[in-house]
Amino acid sequence: LQRLVEFNQAGLAAAPADAEAAIDLAGAYTTLAEVQLRYGEDHAKEAAPGLDSAEQLLARVLEAERDHRRALREMGLVLLGKARLHLGHKQGLNDPAKALELRKQAHARYERLLGLEPDNRQYASDFAKASAMYADLLQDVGPAEQAIALKQRALGVVAQLVADDPADVASRRTLAALKSDLGDSLSKN
Repeated sequence: LQRLVEFNQAGLAAAPADAEAAIDLAGAYTTLAEVQLRYGEDHAKEAAPGLDSAEQLLARVLEAERDHRRALREMGLVLLGKARLHLGHKQGLNDPAKALELRKQAHARYERLLGLEPDNRQYASDFAKASAMYADLLQDVGPAEQAIALKQRALGVVAQLVADDPADVASRRTLAALKSDLGDSLSKN
């Protein structure tokens, strides 16, 4: 993965104004950070600089083109990765309020994407997953009603995906997980 980052760094250096090269590099940083986060707390801090670099690259692209779909989607991934850094790590990164704000921002990016292309199945799936992640944290620290409403909306989006393509196993799994999660949330209130 480090070679992928280096390859994309060279690509961006050759074409510094190329939005796609910037997004490719941001994606490489994000992928590397995701692997580092999966290795646990010992490697979590190693993910932060890459996610910060990815966020800066994507912010530059989105400043030039506010509705750049690929940049919006990648920014959502970056923000969700950064939120993970702030959840439960012993290395001074445990900040649930910051994680909640980052998940809220990611949710907003995916909501924007879905608004731009309401029929895009990938954007709908991304939106539903980001909504559920945001709602999970919100339920712990904020108004439960708002969290439940987010989960219900996510459930509706995924239910439509399943209705449109019943053979889509991934959407069916997501739907089942969302139903279970919503049931748990409703039983707590």
